[in-house]
Amino acid sequence: MGLNSLFDLAIELEKKVGDCYERMSGLATDEGLKKDLVKLAQEEIGHANLLRTGKSFSARNPEFFSQGAMDLPLLENCLRGISELLDELGAGTITLQAALGRIIALEYFCEKAHFSTLAHIEEPSLKPLFEGLARDDADHGERVSQLLQKYLSPV
Repeated sequence: MGLNSLFDLAIELEKKVGDCYERMSGLATDEGLKKDLVKLAQEEIGHANLLRTGKSFSARNPEFFSQGAMDLPLLENCLRGISELLDELGAGTITLQAALGRIIALEYFCEKAHFSTLAHIEEPSLKPLFEGLARDDADHGERVSQLLQKYLSPV
């Protein structure tokens, strides 16, 4: 798979994660939780846009990325997991609490995918892009954990 296709896969993944947060916001009865989930959805769209920038840059400068620039099996597993979660959300077969628990794990795998990409970037100016994406995914996992505790934990 070529570098452009890998970027497309990563972009699709970020968009689907955003879709998951958007769908979960529709399940939230608490306005604070709903607002937080919508914000997470918007941030995922921002990640997709950053990856589009990286894709554009890589198309003009492929030498800045070494072979194996992204972990294809990891990206495919993440995409499969997020697609399954989207299907369950669409079918109404998963609770909000369970969906949030699953997306925490998926954010971890997205973080890992961004960190694995860092090892294959030859151009130092591109490293902050993927470091930022990895940091944001770690932050999202932590924020979702806090949302679970704040809004959906038994009292």
